[in-house]
Amino acid sequence: MRNHSRYLDGTGATSLLLRQSQRSLIKSIQSGTITIPINVVTNTSTVTGVVLANSVLLSLGWTHNSTGETNAGRYNLRISLTNSTTITATCYAAGPSSTPITSWMLVEFMPGVIKTRQEGTISLTTVASVTATVTAVTVKKSALFPIGWSGGQDPSIAEGASARLAVTNATTITATKIGTSALAPMTVGYQLVEFF
Repeated sequence: MRNHSRYLDGTGATSLLLRQSQRSLIKSIQSGTITIPINVVTNTSTVTGVVLANSVLLSLGWTHNSTGETNAGRYNLRISLTNSTTITATCYAAGPSSTPITSWMLVEFMPGVIKTRQEGTISLTTVASVTATVTAVTVKKSALFPIGWSGGQDPSIAEGASARLAVTNATTITATKIGTSALAPMTVGYQLVEFF
């Protein structure tokens, strides 16, 4: 008979797999919205404390409530897990007539599920594509989660309207937008999560 006692201390992925029929791999899930008031560019939401290294923040999209908004910097939002109790939403510009709203979900896993979690931003100004260097991960065990983008928009060519992310290799993430207009600077948020 094989002795599994050395795996039952609750600290490793193997012990979690042995206990999966008894316990969920998810410790908690929280969700909510953040509204950015007129004439400001950021706002926060307070959450029940989580362990940052075990948590994944998901952007569930955003809207704004004014059909008359002419400031393109209010159209897109990005979020970040600022600390263990705070989620921050950011848009590019203050606006006098709209209050953008973003929805989010925060998933905290049990210890031993997430190996590494990296969160950051990539800024694109007069280039269509930029790479960011990250601490090396095993690509086949890593998931890239976009957490929104903020930026201006060139109304003549719709630049800045959207962005995409890709894991280029074990140490590089690439962000891409449409075109190279200086009127459409953009900051793209990401989380790179490596699982055991």
